[in-house]
Amino acid sequence: MYVKRHLEEQVRYASKYYPAVMVCGQRQAGKSTMLHTIKTNVYHILIFVQNRR
Repeated sequence: MYVKRHLEEQVRYASKYYPAVMVCGQRQAGKSTMLHTIKTNVYHILIFVQNRR
């Protein structure tokens, strides 16, 4: 079951006017799922940064 994200409309709007839109947030928050669901003809790159101390 898909839960609609608050940022969907903002990402759709921004992708019409900008060549790149960054979506960032905590792990397992639904960022990739949201991008797949929006179905805009854009590529997305997943970057995982691990904190090392």
